[in-house]
Amino acid sequence: MAIPLHLDATDDLPRPPATDDKKLGWRALMKAIARTGQVVVTNHDEPQAVILSTQTYDAILEAQRQASA
Repeated sequence: MAIPLHLDATDDLPRPPATDDKKLGWRALMKAIARTGQVVVTNHDEPQAVILSTQTYDAILEAQRQASA
């Protein structure tokens, strides 16, 4: 069964403050990802990367496979 794929534009993704990431660590970041499936990592409020849950990543791969078929 395919996982529904929902991706938001980077501007619409959660952006936990970098100080929270440093202060609260990986566990807090993973909780944020668990809530939405995707989180933007910023540096001085500029997007640097998007971290995806494994479910979101797998859904992207499945959508790509289906589009190629």
